[in-house]
Amino acid sequence: MKPGCPIANPEIAVDQEDDGALLFNPESGEVQILNTTGAFLFRLLDGSHSREDLVGCLMRQYDIGNREAAEKDVDEFLGTLKDKRLVGDAA
Repeated sequence: MKPGCPIANPEIAVDQEDDGALLFNPESGEVQILNTTGAFLFRLLDGSHSREDLVGCLMRQYDIGNREAAEKDVDEFLGTLKDKRLVGDAA
């Protein structure tokens, strides 16, 4: 793990599906549904990939040529998951 890198909350139950994933936070009882892109990014939240790594992976995986758009998508994704305590930062 690298300090400051996003990491999935280890308490979260994850159900991977063909078309995305379902996240369940037992602490809050909240469910978050991820599309295939979100599920792809979520699998990278192991504490060893920085925000910049996530942006690069997203751009390569989905052939995105606009870095600003990819950064915005990653920031919104991480912001939503952090607000719901599904993701934190590695120590």
